[in-house]
Amino acid sequence: MKICFVILHYNAINETETCIESIKAMDEAEKKIIVVDNASPNHTGHILAERYQKDADVDIVLNDTNLGFAKGNNVGYRYAKEKYNADFIVLVNSDIIFIQNDFVKKLYQIYEEVPFALLGPDILNSSETTHSNPLNDRAPSLIEAKKWLRGFKRQLFKTRVKLFLSEIHLKKYKSEYSLNKQSLLTKKGGEKPEKNIVLHGCCIIASKKFTEKMDWIFYPETFLYNEEYILYEYCRENKYLMLYNPAVKVIHNHHASFNTMKEKGYEQILFSWKEQIRSLKIYIKLKKDSEKNKCEERVVVKKRK
Repeated sequence: MKICFVILHYNAINETETCIESIKAMDEAEKKIIVVDNASPNHTGHILAERYQKDADVDIVLNDTNLGFAKGNNVGYRYAKEKYNADFIVLVNSDIIFIQNDFVKKLYQIYEEVPFALLGPDILNSSETTHSNPLNDRAPSLIEAKKWLRGFKRQLFKTRVKLFLSEIHLKKYKSEYSLNKQSLLTKKGGEKPEKNIVLHGCCIIASKKFTEKMDWIFYPETFLYNEEYILYEYCRENKYLMLYNPAVKVIHNHHASFNTMKEKGYEQILFSWKEQIRSLKIYIKLKKDSEKNKCEERVVVKKRK
């Protein structure tokens, strides 16, 4: 029995160390912790490497450049897959805290009952009052994704035009639009297990049903945002079972790494809009390609008949 925990680190060393210690506090199990430093500009990746160099349970991987969320996670995913051949790979943001000592035991129990490809736990915010999983019932349709894209383009334009306004006003404006985006799809409460829904990317668990077939877990062309929807669509097309089960739980201290970025205020908001736009364009292209392939397959089937 072996389980690997992959932590994507960027600047937020206190959160990363807290995450590591919460994993170490679990009941005895054959587990490895892999920290992937995304070229943190505050050099905390090197601090972690020195701090844990004599710890046999912790491996530190130092990226030369900031690869973003998808590629950064994929580095750790491949490392765990190739070096340790783990039964499960648990990919987490550095601001995740594990709160169950029997987390690993529960993980195996869930898999015995439902052999999932990907599993999402109950993700609580730091005050333990709201749940982030499932992220949504489904991924957006092409029409919805295009609507989101138009909205983010408007936001980017307005932000650039209104740079003379106060930072508080812009943050409020961003928050209001984020709520509007989420309201396009139905968000579930997460009170019971559910199959084939969109799982939150801050903590996702891959079994060998996924790892034996896939060399990446997040689509590598994105940098940040909407990776979960692309993953959902890919799993749906390839019939990989995505399972949400609240029997396993974690706490998420949202945006710890994002808040340590060198970009502040307006720059951080502009960065957010640009990456939303870029990742949505990728999602829309993949969605169009998928629908085109399905149409071509239907034509082939009709011709055979």
